Amino acid sequence: MRIITADTAEHFDLIEGLARRIVPDFYAPFFERATAEYLVESGHTAAALSAQAGKGDRHFLIEGEGRPVGYFSLAPDDPAGQGRILLSHFYVLREFRGRGLGQLAMDFIHREVTTMG
Repeated sequence: MRIITADTAEHFDLIEGLARRIVPDFYAPFFERATAEYLVESGHTAAALSAQAGKGDRHFLIEGEGRPVGYFSLAPDDPAGQGRILLSHFYVLREFRGRGLGQLAMDFIHREVTTMG
C-alpha cells in the first residue's frame, strides 16, 4: 500500500474512473444517484481535477494490491493567512475499506502538512 502524487492527465483519468465507481455507491444511502453523478461531474472529472490543481490543490492516489483503489486531495483553505489545508475528495473502493488505507492516508497527510508548516 502506498500514496502516489497525482499530477498528470493520466492520474486525473484514473481518479475520474475511481470517482465514477465510488461516489455514487458511497452516497447511495443518502440521495439519488443523479445527485451523486452530479458531484462527480462537478468536481471529480479529469478536467475538474486539472483546474483544481491549477489553483494549488494537490491530488493523491491510494494504491493497494498494486493498483489505484482510492484518492484524496489537499487544498489550500487559508483566507486569513493561518496556514490551513482542506482535506477533500477522500474515497476508497468499498472492497478496500477496513484494510488500513485510511490510516495510511491520514499518516501521509499528517507528514505533508507538518512539512508544509
